[in-house]
Amino acid sequence: MLNASQEKMPLWQLVLLSGLLVGTLDILSAFVDFFIATGKSPVIVLKFIASGICGKTAMTGATCMAVIGLLLHYLIAFAFTVIF
Repeated sequence: MLNASQEKMPLWQLVLLSGLLVGTLDILSAFVDFFIATGKSPVIVLKFIASGICGKTAMTGATCMAVIGLLLHYLIAFAFTVIF
């Protein structure tokens, strides 16, 4: 018999937490790698991700492009979490 601390986590909650963990660790890794390699702001990484759907204008865009890039990054992370 399971006690309260040993109850299984619902699948949706497990996917949500796993996706957040995977997405966060992945983007932090990309930020650190990019900064070490170039010495430039990691925001460029997010704009590059946004350029996948917004095109070249994402690289010259404002902060909203970085937010779009971050949302796309987490969408991809959640998709891979569900697939794998």
